[in-house]
Amino acid sequence: MGNSLFGNQEIHVNAKNIQSIQNETNESDVYLDDDINVILFGNSGVGKSFLCNSLLSKYEHRHGLQFRCHDRCSNMTNTSNTYKNITDTPGLSRIHKDDQMRSSIEITKALRRNGTYRLIFIITLANDHVQTYDLITMRIILNSLKNLQIVSYGVIFNKISPMSYTRCQNNVNVLMNSINDVMAFETNHFYLCEQYPITDQYGLPSSAVIRLIDFIKNVPPVTLNDNNIMDIPYVDYLQLVWPFEQLITMKKTLREMKSLPDDDYTKGLNLGFPRIRLLNDQIDSICNASF
Repeated sequence: MGNSLFGNQEIHVNAKNIQSIQNETNESDVYLDDDINVILFGNSGVGKSFLCNSLLSKYEHRHGLQFRCHDRCSNMTNTSNTYKNITDTPGLSRIHKDDQMRSSIEITKALRRNGTYRLIFIITLANDHVQTYDLITMRIILNSLKNLQIVSYGVIFNKISPMSYTRCQNNVNVLMNSINDVMAFETNHFYLCEQYPITDQYGLPSSAVIRLIDFIKNVPPVTLNDNNIMDIPYVDYLQLVWPFEQLITMKKTLREMKSLPDDDYTKGLNLGFPRIRLLNDQIDSICNASF
C-alpha cells in the first residue's frame, strides 16, 4: 500500500488476521519458490542472518546445496537452472560512521539490482514496543523508494519471548500503528516470530520456517531498478530520535481524539496536522542534510 504519511486512513489488522498464517498453515512440503527474490533489512542483532539461514537451510534440504548468510549483502545462487536470491543486508544503527556509510552503499546497491523483490524488515521489540532506532532505519530505507508510487513490504517482529507472545497478539494494532504512523508507505503485512530454543545453529525449527515462508510468499513483490532508487544517506540517529518520538505521540493523540465531540476533534486535527507535517519535514531535512 502507498498511502501518504499525512493521510488519516487507518489499516486495522486484528490478531486473528495477523496470526492466520502462523496458526493455519498446513505444515506440508512448503518451499520458497525458486523465482522469489527476497531482501532482508534490519539493524544489527535483530536476527536477519539467523532467519536468512533458516530459509536457506530448508532450501538446502530440498536441493542438496549449502549456503550461509552473514551480516552483509550477498547473492545466493547455484550452478543448476534454479536461482535463489536472499539478500541479508547490513544494519545501519549503533555502528561507526564509516561502517554506516559502507552499509548505506551496500543497501543502495541491493535495491538497485534490477528485478522483482519481496522487501522484508526485521525488527525486535523492547517491553512489547517498537524501538525508535528500528523505525528510523525503516524510514531511511523506505524514503529511498519514494520515486515509486506503491511500495509493499513485510515486517517481522522477531525474537518474541513466549511470555510476550500473547500480549503482542492482542496488541497487534498498536504495533502496526507505531510503524505506519511514521513511514512514507503503509503496510498490513506483519508476522510475529516467536523466539525458539536454538537446537540448530543454522536456523528455526522446520515447522516455524514453513510458516515464515508462507508469510513471505504473501507479501506483494516490488519491481526495482537502478533508475528509481535514491541513495541511502548517512544519518545521525541521535538527531532523529526526538522528532520521531514526537511524531509517534502526535499520531497517537489524534487517534485517541476520535472519541471526542466532532467540533473538538476538528480543532485537534487543525492543530495536529500542521505539527505532524512540520515533524516530517524536520525528519526529511535531517536525512537530506546528511548526504
